[in-house]
Amino acid sequence: MWRQLTGSIVDADLIAVNEKPGARVVFGGDVSLGRRQNAHSASNPSEALEDVPQLKEADLAIVNLESVVANQGEFDVEKGESGPYYFRGRPETLRVLTEQGIDIVQTANNHSGDYGTAALLEQLDLLDQAGIGHAGAGPTRDAACSPTFRRAGDVQVAFFGLDATMPYFSAWADRAGTCFLSLADTQAWQHLLATRIEQARRRAHVVMVGVHWGDNWQEVPSQRKRRVAQALVNAGADAILGTSAHLVQGVQMIDGRPVIHDAGNLLFDFVEDRTMATGVFTFVLSKLGIIQLWFDPLRGRAGRTETAKGAFRAEVLELVAARSRGLGSEATFTKSHRLVWELIPATDRPEPTELLPPNPLRPRAPAAALTPPGDCISVAVPEDARIEPVKHGPLTLLGMRVDPQKITKRDMLFVETWWRVDKPVTDDFWIRSQLVPIDGSENHTWLGDHEPCDWLWPTSRFKPGVIYRDKYGVRPPDNRGLMNGTLMLKTGVLHKRKVVGRLTDGPLVLVERTEY
Repeated sequence: MWRQLTGSIVDADLIAVNEKPGARVVFGGDVSLGRRQNAHSASNPSEALEDVPQLKEADLAIVNLESVVANQGEFDVEKGESGPYYFRGRPETLRVLTEQGIDIVQTANNHSGDYGTAALLEQLDLLDQAGIGHAGAGPTRDAACSPTFRRAGDVQVAFFGLDATMPYFSAWADRAGTCFLSLADTQAWQHLLATRIEQARRRAHVVMVGVHWGDNWQEVPSQRKRRVAQALVNAGADAILGTSAHLVQGVQMIDGRPVIHDAGNLLFDFVEDRTMATGVFTFVLSKLGIIQLWFDPLRGRAGRTETAKGAFRAEVLELVAARSRGLGSEATFTKSHRLVWELIPATDRPEPTELLPPNPLRPRAPAAALTPPGDCISVAVPEDARIEPVKHGPLTLLGMRVDPQKITKRDMLFVETWWRVDKPVTDDFWIRSQLVPIDGSENHTWLGDHEPCDWLWPTSRFKPGVIYRDKYGVRPPDNRGLMNGTLMLKTGVLHKRKVVGRLTDGPLVLVERTEY
């Protein structure tokens, strides 16, 4: 799974550390409610995180929401990438958060704007309605870069959210988006936050800054990240809560302030060996600041996360301890099988001048929509997409097309299909969009399995006689070359991950690559 570390603690004598009482703020990493998570959580949303008890036990729980939750938008948003990922969850997936006690989400990351500004703003409204605080995105840059406030027991907490990964989503003075800054401009971080943190202290004992930064799969934080972390501490942050790499990195102490460089994945619809090792961090607070930091290991699964146990738990503890040690931070292994860092809070911090009201009660997340999005319904199949109707189980395929029909570089292919049912369907079938090389080239098969209407309208909601349009972006295969040749679109349906009948042949795509 990862390189075996020396000095295993499986049979070691663990140290009894006094885990101090105080208000608890729990921080988990990336939570994606998009793609397959829509299906994973459709029948039992509480299952996804119900085996992470620290969330409900916390006075305040914070995660990075690595997707947009909305009914609006399409994923043709420019991201400056040759095969971008687009993550959108149906609004009712917010129950994954509300049922497990998530109080604050960071909304500044490289997926917040996946479906455009209208979807981003819809998500903020949905979070407000669900009583979930958010920071990092807004209708203007000033709003996006402003904190949200919540109470952890009798400790008042301010939380900022910033992104350093996706400049295309940056908010402007008159445009909705995220609070984006480049890691290349260290001073800009201190300049942006110093005054804002000073103002936030009028309402907060503790100020935390969430940052989505760095490249995927980095085990060690870059020097740029470390310089920015120092700038944030200089600006007055009490703690830095990092995400983006999808791996748990080490904890660094800068001038006595904890920097979690990356908390890994808390919940994703996929899992690899390297993403299984994850966990949650607990900050123990007093009104003078942070007095302890704990790390509890978790095991990531596809669509759910669970408490890590036994030898695996010990390995994750040692992994995080070793990565922290490499950053000059020494943690203690405890008899409760967690890591603990001792911190020294301030001795003379003034009280905030404004008392925060109690945290809002969280109502239930939005119910499932009663009507499909407008672009999911068609009066008729366009003439250039029509085919002789083909039955795929209870669904009938009426039309298909792909755009573009010629590509010269690694890029997305957008597939549109049209469907009908003759009688109500009780199960949820998935659409399989597959692009297959037909001429012996070295291209690889492209796959785009998904639920209809880009995950928004499962087949169990289909009504007989209605024509449903699905548009989905099929990504080129990861880490593989794109050679000249011809691809054929093949379309069908899946039931419980198995193809129903045979796929239907569709239009061709010519590949004439000009960039290598």
